[in-house]
Amino acid sequence: MFAKLLILILAGSLTAASLLTIRQQRIQAGHDMIQAFDRARAQEEQLWRMRTAIAAHLLPSEIERMASDLGPLVPIPYDWCPPLADLENDAERQPTFAYMTDD
Repeated sequence: MFAKLLILILAGSLTAASLLTIRQQRIQAGHDMIQAFDRARAQEEQLWRMRTAIAAHLLPSEIERMASDLGPLVPIPYDWCPPLADLENDAERQPTFAYMTDD
């Protein structure tokens, strides 16, 4: 009788400990996810501050001059930038460039 009671207490304790472990892992995963979102938000804010600073120092005429220095700009062909669904299946895809020349 004493052995059965001891086994029941031990089994209940192990079950409770495993449930607490799983609960702690869920809490930790949620915490890690929130930290990742916070880091991404902070980087996005920093990016927008940098973009604002760049825009404050550039005039449209300067941007046009820099673009003309690159040479003739043409649209990127469709086969260089397939839809997003195709990107997952195409490991051999070439990188997409911001500008191309006809040389």
